[in-house]
Amino acid sequence: MKKNKAYILIILLTTIFVFGIAAICNQCIAITPATTVNTSLTADTSINNETTATIAESVETTATIAESVETTATIAESVETTTNAKETASEESKSETTELELSVITAETLPVTLNLDVPKVIAEGGYIAQDGTPINAGGCLYAGDNDTNEFIVGFISFDITGLANATIQNSSLTFNVKQKLGDPSFYAAIYISDLFWGAVPISVNSIIVGNYIESVGLPSDGIFTIDNAALRTALQASIDAGRPRFQIAVSLFGGTSDNDNSWDGFEWDQGGITLSITYTP
Repeated sequence: MKKNKAYILIILLTTIFVFGIAAICNQCIAITPATTVNTSLTADTSINNETTATIAESVETTATIAESVETTATIAESVETTTNAKETASEESKSETTELELSVITAETLPVTLNLDVPKVIAEGGYIAQDGTPINAGGCLYAGDNDTNEFIVGFISFDITGLANATIQNSSLTFNVKQKLGDPSFYAAIYISDLFWGAVPISVNSIIVGNYIESVGLPSDGIFTIDNAALRTALQASIDAGRPRFQIAVSLFGGTSDNDNSWDGFEWDQGGITLSITYTP
């Protein structure tokens, strides 16, 4: 009986021991995976941290590269801008140089055109009656008849010594009347001619046949202008011939007198007669 109780006690102790060992083993098994997981998590966390750092470094490197690329692009743009500025400046310089060269060429090749009111020689003008008397040398011009029914012609002399070798481009001769005397309406026109009596006062020798330039209808007020090609041609011929004067005669055409023993015609002061020209020296 005592042996049976001892066996039973031993079996119980053995059982308790076995179950205690089993329980301990179960705890070890339960803890180990957790530890493994924790270790794994720790490892994963470490890996993730390293990966994150690597990615961050990559991103930073990419940003640096991007900045470098952007800087390079900026430098390229700056270089291009500088190049374009230089090219523009060069083109502008070339253009200015070309304009200057053209200006110089133009100044050298294009003749200078000048305007001039040709000076008069008052002492060489005036009027003369057809028979030689009276003579009004150095005075006003008159064309028409007088109180003794004499036909009178007016003369004016222009000094062209300063126009040697000149080329006349345009010319006009204007008469501004001083006064109209009597009734010259029986005349048909005013007759203008050029002649040359020399650089001397008018005299009876000045009454010569001149070269026709133009006739104008009789103006009611005695004011008229001649600007035809014949005037320019006559003036140019005098210059080319080397004459010191260009001289004009003005008369009324259509008769010599109406025989009414009165002055019928037009009077002009020499200052009221202007020969204007455009010329190249």
